[in-house]
Amino acid sequence: MPSEPRFFAWHHLQTRIPAAWEVTLYGKDPAFGTLAFSTRHGLCAEFHWRKRGRKRTKKPETDPWRTFEEGDGGLIANCTRVDPPVDLTWEFTPLGAEHAPAVLAATRENRGDTREYTLHGIHARVSKTYDLDKVQAYPANTMIGFAGPHGARMVYRRWGLPAYILHGKSVPDFFQRLLTTEGMRIGEVEPCKFHGHEATRVVFSNRGLTPMARLLTRRAHGHGWIWHEVENKRLCTFEQIVPAGVALPAGEGCVGDV
Repeated sequence: MPSEPRFFAWHHLQTRIPAAWEVTLYGKDPAFGTLAFSTRHGLCAEFHWRKRGRKRTKKPETDPWRTFEEGDGGLIANCTRVDPPVDLTWEFTPLGAEHAPAVLAATRENRGDTREYTLHGIHARVSKTYDLDKVQAYPANTMIGFAGPHGARMVYRRWGLPAYILHGKSVPDFFQRLLTTEGMRIGEVEPCKFHGHEATRVVFSNRGLTPMARLLTRRAHGHGWIWHEVENKRLCTFEQIVPAGVALPAGEGCVGDV
């Protein structure tokens, strides 16, 4: 098991958390939600965010983190961000309080033209024009989907137990079957390198990403990659699809290091 703190990002948060911490609760709504981090020994910390009206937010400065001790040995830290206006709170339990200074020191705003999201071995890097859409997180399988302008989509998947998931199929055949069940028409299929791994690249298309596009028979086009993380015993995919005439983002730039 790695011992160094690892990068974590979600909505308004970028930080580094202890290697033993796992995400046991996540919020999808960027306006209001909670993240919980735990180990097998129990809850270590929670991160809360709540958007507020701009009239109530002091400008132009951002409030620093204000911390105070709880009576039972935990620690609470509060902060107000200005753009977007949001109240942030870290709550560390006694189990996680020793890591609070390092986590707070590493905490940054998740902002800029590229936003980052990490969850159970997935590290997504998406344009700020994309919104978090769907999340499925099970003990061995995780999926994060993002919706962009005019129906554009990015989807990140990660499965455990690759041999069981493949069930005798080849990796390229498994990926093509997956895309076909989601209505994609398969084009080119070729081996490649992706993010340092042996991979398969698939070019595909769809008859439209929005009701109007389907009515006008405007096709969308996309690329997808599938690779096997042998050392982690995980099977991973990344898919992106955009309306016809729109350039696809650089594929490898959308996947970060875990």
